[in-house]
Amino acid sequence: MKKIINLILLLFLGILSVNAQNNNYYYYKGEKIYLTLDKSRLNITTITNFQKSTTLFSDIKNFDLILDSSNGINSKFGKIEFQTQPNDSTYYQKINSLKSGLYNILCKWESIDLNSEH
Repeated sequence: MKKIINLILLLFLGILSVNAQNNNYYYYKGEKIYLTLDKSRLNITTITNFQKSTTLFSDIKNFDLILDSSNGINSKFGKIEFQTQPNDSTYYQKINSLKSGLYNILCKWESIDLNSEH
């Protein structure tokens, strides 16, 4: 009996994970538009003493950090682009590795042409 309950629970959780894979969407003219994550790029905001050598990755293209004091906090803004697009697990591992020393990490979303037919 426990095996049957565990099997049903496992199947139920599997169905939930399949349905929850893309929770990123918005509504446009009453239609749900799903967003696709662009795993080739990230935007970062750092504290002013952040050094680019601490990014920990050899597969990031050269990038500039621009000083930004518009929010009252001296920080730097940069756009990171990976040499090759990582798979899902590698992408999230890289984000977790970058979190120390960064103020903020913003994911990029692929552009959508709202004038085209869906």
